[in-house]
Amino acid sequence: MCSLGNSPYHRLFVGALILVALQTPGHQQQVRIDICAMSTTGLTDFLTCALESAPEGTKQKWDKLKALFKGRAPEEAIGKACQSAPTTGIAIINGFINQQSKVDKPKLKQLLLECYEQIS
Repeated sequence: MCSLGNSPYHRLFVGALILVALQTPGHQQQVRIDICAMSTTGLTDFLTCALESAPEGTKQKWDKLKALFKGRAPEEAIGKACQSAPTTGIAIINGFINQQSKVDKPKLKQLLLECYEQIS
C-alpha cells in the first residue's frame, strides 16, 4: 500500500482537491444572467439598478465601455449585439465581470444577481 503521508506529492494532491472543490458550481457564485432575454424596459431597469450601487471601478469601466456604443443608448447597443448571437447576453455580462478587479468582482456579481431578482 502506498502512503503519501506528508510528502510534497500529498500536499500537491490535497491542494488540487481543494482547488477543484472551490471551482465547483456549489462553491463558486455563478452568474448566468441573459440580458438578451430582457425587454428594453427590463434591461433599462437592470442597468440602472446595477450602476446605482456599483463599485467605483465598475462605474469607470462602464463609462469606457459606453464609448464603444457610438452614441447609442446602452439598451439599443446591447439589443443590436444580442441580435448577432443568442449567447451574446450572457457573454456580455461575464466579460464585463471578468474585467473587474479582484476586490470589485464579488461585489458586482452579488449586485447583478440582486438587480436581476428585482426585475424578474
